[in-house]
Amino acid sequence: MVLRKLLPAAAALWLLSGAASHATILLNDNFDAENGGVPTLNYFNFANFVVSNAGIGGAVDLIGSNGSTHFFDFYPGNGLYVDICGSLSACGVLTTKQVFAPGNYTITLGLGGNARAAVTDSTGVMLGSFVANIPLGENTIATETLGITLTTASALSISDQGLLGPDIGNILFSVEVANDVAAIPEPTSLALLGAGLLVLAGAARRRS
Repeated sequence: MVLRKLLPAAAALWLLSGAASHATILLNDNFDAENGGVPTLNYFNFANFVVSNAGIGGAVDLIGSNGSTHFFDFYPGNGLYVDICGSLSACGVLTTKQVFAPGNYTITLGLGGNARAAVTDSTGVMLGSFVANIPLGENTIATETLGITLTTASALSISDQGLLGPDIGNILFSVEVANDVAAIPEPTSLALLGAGLLVLAGAARRRS
């Protein structure tokens, strides 16, 4: 009977002891190191991404500043970044080389609107069955955080709606993908849990 009364308290101690969730970062890219830090139009050789519709003329531009060279630097102070609609015949689609296993993920995107036309364009995000379109106005900077449950192994794709034609698109500053997993309490936490149960048991016996 004493043990049954102690179970709710034990559950609370378990939570306090470290059985919370934590995130493991699987991908973190801000594009500053791409192309040796040199901005360029129609760039395809990303470390972590492929431009997945390059076969139909799609492209993205690596623009911004490396500190000494300023190249279509619409958002000064943000290093190098990607104009998702490059300078060929169609907007590009960035797809991660990494395929993510089923699980719970948090995706954080640093985004900017196009900087050349007073039009709201949308950045598309797709991971497995998850699809989102994020609207961004001209000269808008936003950090977008998405919680996603992935049921089948998939790569992450980022695209542009292409409202302004193939060479004016939204901006991608950074991408982070984190896997949310349940933490296992450390041995010291388990010891604290046991000590707490003993204290509660003693208190219960004194009251009886």
